[in-house]
This record gives sequence, structure tokens and C-alpha cells, in this order.
Amino acid sequence: SFADLPFSASTNLVVNGYGYTTFRVQVPPDQLAWQVNVVVTNGNPNVAVRRDFIPSEKYNDAYSEVAGTVSDSITLVPPTLSDGTFFITVYSTNSYSCTLQSGNPEFTEINFTSATTNLDVNRVGWRFFKVSDINQQLGALGWDLFITNYAPGTRLALRRNAAPGLWSFRNPTDD
Repeated sequence: SFADLPFSASTNLVVNGYGYTTFRVQVPPDQLAWQVNVVVTNGNPNVAVRRDFIPSEKYNDAYSEVAGTVSDSITLVPPTLSDGTFFITVYSTNSYSCTLQSGNPEFTEINFTSATTNLDVNRVGWRFFKVSDINQQLGALGWDLFITNYAPGTRLALRRNAAPGLWSFRNPTDD
């Protein structure tokens, strides 16, 4: 069974023992990105997302299984993300409590020449920055981007006029 959750909403979960909690979300048309976060209060909950079908840890379109109290996060972008029905399953092998968040990710405007600090450090997943002022870029022959003080496995991605995206998924029938 599942419960309906609005696209931009959050809900608190408390699960005693091993369990799955599933939600159905109607994704509106023309979304740049959709972010699902599991902010951990206790235990080690994980999250999976799947279009049209209920996901599990073995069958999904995207999942996040970070250990400990770091927040799990999935961000889908087109073409995988489109309007329609998606399901979110929060699961764990033990008791847990968390807040499930669903909605648009934050896109932080920065200057073309700037130094920016990521303040969202207790969440695995994408952190989006955008440079919209084209005039700041006039006369530049290139753009050097670099990151410092990052966690192992951190990646830097660029995409023009759209949010970049990369995520893990499992579908044993694709083997």
C-alpha cells in the first residue's frame, strides 16, 4: 500500500522494526529537476524512486543508500524525469525516524567570478549553482572551475540551460 504525497511536501516517518513506507507523487509537467531527501533523525533509512511502479532496494529508477546520519538524496532530471506518477519508498533493515522531503531543488545564483561555500554538507547528492548574468562572462576566454575541501567521490558537472544529473539505479532484469 502507499499514501499520496504532494510534489512539494515533507512528512515525518517513524518506523519500528524492518519496514517499507511508500508514497505516490504526481510530478507536474516541465520540471527542471525533482529532489527527494531523507533527513535522518534516528537509524539508517534509505530511499528509492520509480516511475509508474513501487520501487524497492532491488528494483528502482534511482536510489540512495548512504550510511549513518547523512541525509540520503536523489535528484532526477529530464529525460528520466517527466510529468506523471512516481513512487518513493523509504526502507531500512532496522527501526528509523526521518523526514521525507519532495520538491524542487535549490538553485543558488552565483557570480561568474566568485568563490562559493557549500552550506549543505550533511546530505549526499547534488548541490546546484547557476550563473545567469551573461554580461559577467563577456570578454572571458574560458572558465576555471575547481573545488576544495570536498568529500571523496565528489564530482563537478556542467550543463547549459538545464540541471545536470547522475544517479544510481537497480534493475536486475537489465543484466
